[in-house]
Amino acid sequence: MTYIDQQFAQAQTDVTQLPERPSNLTLLRLYALFKQGSSGDVSGEKPGMTDIVGKYKLRSVGRAARHPRR
Repeated sequence: MTYIDQQFAQAQTDVTQLPERPSNLTLLRLYALFKQGSSGDVSGEKPGMTDIVGKYKLRSVGRAARHPRR
């Protein structure tokens, strides 16, 4: 496991041990960074018109696309 992989795994552990639940905006940012770090750029179908949560997730992951996959 490389150093960056170790840091990524440690960040995953740290997020699950936060003392309180982050705000929804912070959760979206964390989700976007996780998806970008684990899966790379956005791929697949866009969510349907009524899938509001899916739209926000897709948008947040799209914004994180500037960060390279680790």
